[in-house]
Amino acid sequence: EKVLVHDTYHHAFWSGPHQKSKFTLDVLRFVPLGAAIYIAILLLVHAPALLKGEVLATYSIYVRLIVLVVALLPPVLCTIYVREAVDDFAIAGHVESLQNLRFVEHVIRRQRTVAAFEALKVVTFLRKPDIVRAAMQLSDQAGKDEREERSWRSIFDVFDENQDGIFDRSELRVLLTKFSTATEGKITEIIELLDDDKSGEISFDEFYAFGRKLERYVRENVDPHELLKEMFEIVDDDRGGLITVHELHQTIREIGQELSIDDVRFSRVS
Repeated sequence: EKVLVHDTYHHAFWSGPHQKSKFTLDVLRFVPLGAAIYIAILLLVHAPALLKGEVLATYSIYVRLIVLVVALLPPVLCTIYVREAVDDFAIAGHVESLQNLRFVEHVIRRQRTVAAFEALKVVTFLRKPDIVRAAMQLSDQAGKDEREERSWRSIFDVFDENQDGIFDRSELRVLLTKFSTATEGKITEIIELLDDDKSGEISFDEFYAFGRKLERYVRENVDPHELLKEMFEIVDDDRGGLITVHELHQTIREIGQELSIDDVRFSRVS
């Protein structure tokens, strides 16, 4: 988003880049103090004299009251504007950190959205035992890419519903039952293929090994247009031929990722 203040504004607010905020803070401290002293002197010394007629005796009581009210206006207005100055100073003093927090929040939301759609792509293949079997039969590539591993970790976290670091068979069975028309026997076969060490749980290492092989299989054997068509069919719940934001949002939630409607709408636009 466009920032309406200069990048160094928070360093020079009222006082220049050397004193930084000290002058501003001193002003914010002493102006209310001066206003309080002014009001005290006015009410204790001058107000009684005005009301008793010792000052401006030739004028009526109404005129003297108007003079008293006018005399009170400067400190009252000063107190009001000091409050606005404090708000401005607080915003200006933290504009850089607010920008950083907004940027970090945007990046995190973007990463969650990307992970959700990558997880949807994986689900498209997970529901097909023949593809899982074919991918698992491929040899593992040597070496690991740190960025690739982070990407698959984020996908794994989407599937790991209770966030215990383990994708157990029950979680996978629930996921496949939602999105696959395969029989119970086929679903069990898929689970057996992924659970390489037969521990009853799918660790991230097992999932990552499958993910690398799946990526290779997709590159060599899958038509991207067919993949998009299958992903479309998963999301198009009412088979109307169109995907609504709410259908996409519901599908992402069923996969295991909590996104807002705005995140889904933004991902569709971008």
